[in-house]
Amino acid sequence: MAVTAQQIVRRQADVRPRQAVASIAARLGQGADEHILQPREEISDLDWLRSDRTFAAIYNPAGEPIAASATLHGAFPHPPSAIFPRIRQTGRTVITWQPENRVRLALTVRPLPNDDYVVAGQSLLPFERREGALRLSFAIAWGLVLCAAGGLFFRRSAPYAPLR
Repeated sequence: MAVTAQQIVRRQADVRPRQAVASIAARLGQGADEHILQPREEISDLDWLRSDRTFAAIYNPAGEPIAASATLHGAFPHPPSAIFPRIRQTGRTVITWQPENRVRLALTVRPLPNDDYVVAGQSLLPFERREGALRLSFAIAWGLVLCAAGGLFFRRSAPYAPLR
């Protein structure tokens, strides 16, 4: 049950990045250039990590960043470049990236017709907190079920009167 809860919460983290990737890919397809992304946020900032805001970036075919709407310690976020050809091969577009100890991101990647990639990401921290609350709820519910079952099983019943 907890694994299912974790998967549900993790999939929720992919919704906004997926929407951002689709929007940016559409704008690029309509002739916009990479200047639609201007760095405004710092991904390692605790306020950003606790928020539900997303960032987006454009990478060249080699996986080098071209533009991004956020930075990681002052530089464009740079996921391992090996993920990009792998994504084109497998078609899997959703990954989890942990660039450093306390920064975990849900990334959605979309290959573009010109061989570049659009990436959008969101911090997993708010979703991990929800998952923790959900696990606690499951644990409490399971404890109540066990208490109720134990109460029924070990309940003392009144002695039966002999039938006459």
